[in-house]
Amino acid sequence: MAAEWFNPAAFTRNGPGKGIGPGGADGTTPRDFLRASGYRDIDLGIFRNISIKERYTLQVRGEASNVFNLVNLATPTASLASSIDGQITAAVANSNRQLQLGMRFTF
Repeated sequence: MAAEWFNPAAFTRNGPGKGIGPGGADGTTPRDFLRASGYRDIDLGIFRNISIKERYTLQVRGEASNVFNLVNLATPTASLASSIDGQITAAVANSNRQLQLGMRFTF
């Protein structure tokens, strides 16, 4: 998927002291600064009302979730101990296109 979402070489492992950097020094990276790719999807609904005589109505509907079938990526691996640090290896489940057709008769 995404081979290098962020540069893992810009980070270092925890030091032996109380701090997190080399020699126990504190780092300058704020907490929760990494961002995932976000979630995008465009939904669409089209319907048409058809009058039959004066009292009856037939409604024809078409609905689509994620109509353009946009891929939503999962969060990247953010562990320096991992060999795939900084990589996104999967997509979000259930983010595929779904179509639905329906009719409604009102009397």
